[in-house]
Amino acid sequence: MPSTVNLVTASDSGGAVSFDMPVAFDMVDGIVAVKSSKASGSVFQIGKTLVTFTAKDKAGNSSTASLEVNVANGSTAAQIGGVAASKAPRMGNLNDQFVAAGEVRDIALQAEDPDGDPVTFNLSGNSPYAWIISGNPGDRTAVLRIAPKKGDPAVSGNLRVVALDSRGQAFTTLPFRITISDIPNDNSGSGNSLNKPPIVSILPFPGTIQATTKFGADLTLDASGSSDPDRDSLSFTWYDGDLVIGKGPVINTQLKVGIHDIKVVVFDGHDGITTGGPYMVDILPRDLAVFTASPNRLNRNTTVNLILTGTGFHPASEIRFGKDGLNILNYISIEEDRIAVTVEVTAGTTLGFRDVYVINPNGKSVRLRSGLFVNP
Repeated sequence: MPSTVNLVTASDSGGAVSFDMPVAFDMVDGIVAVKSSKASGSVFQIGKTLVTFTAKDKAGNSSTASLEVNVANGSTAAQIGGVAASKAPRMGNLNDQFVAAGEVRDIALQAEDPDGDPVTFNLSGNSPYAWIISGNPGDRTAVLRIAPKKGDPAVSGNLRVVALDSRGQAFTTLPFRITISDIPNDNSGSGNSLNKPPIVSILPFPGTIQATTKFGADLTLDASGSSDPDRDSLSFTWYDGDLVIGKGPVINTQLKVGIHDIKVVVFDGHDGITTGGPYMVDILPRDLAVFTASPNRLNRNTTVNLILTGTGFHPASEIRFGKDGLNILNYISIEEDRIAVTVEVTAGTTLGFRDVYVINPNGKSVRLRSGLFVNP
């Protein structure tokens, strides 16, 4: 960034101010163009003006910085400021490193400095088996040595290389990690990992299952036959749609009535991920049945809470009676195996037995023969 500008001019209209344009560097895109809210060489009015610089990367992310310009009225004097300070060095980012225990890997570091300043390097982060060697400030080079031993921590994460020039300007790389592993790095520049993803194998299960309880059906999901070409340890996460329903190669789960999309995501601990599925399974409701009505003996000219038990009831199920004179005033609750209603027994209702019907929205119905008796 250029330094603050101070200018004294005899003109009441202000004076022309010049300044160096700042340099913007993006960690991914490299050097990024900078736009100024007021061009260098423009006339600035008396007083303080803030010039805003904006840099935008290819992804549309932007960053701003400001330059203060002060113009005063008086005897004309040469402009002070507007000159860019020392520019920071820059270098390429490092990829994650997979290094076998006992291996020694040297990675060449090379920085650039727009001002030609000498550059030194240091490693930010905590790793007992990585350090900087062979530094040459004049050439702005060094070597990152990685030499893990058996028993060292498996992963050293959040490491960064810091390049520092002789005028105190610093550049820090994006974080990288070192993993002790026999998996080789891809040094071809293709960006393709040499790690092989898991192979998923799921034991078949029925596409249609009838519920066995009011809560649905129990189902065992088994992907224990899955394997990994690199013999990596595998982790398993099972999903019903986007909902996690279990972890592990084999799980027992309960699925409610309805259609489910089952899949398993298998991860090898590196960058290998394979998804098995989704596989659709339809849990059908239990058959519609009615077992009991309670109370089953009613008196004329009363109001009672009647409870039916059974299976396959629907939230929109309806109750009907075989003879007139029984009126449903309110549906208290409807569960898959229980319906509670408030019933009015009129004074003129027919005495004796009558059937009770439950009708589901799909048109299916069931009858409880002589389920109720109206007392004389």
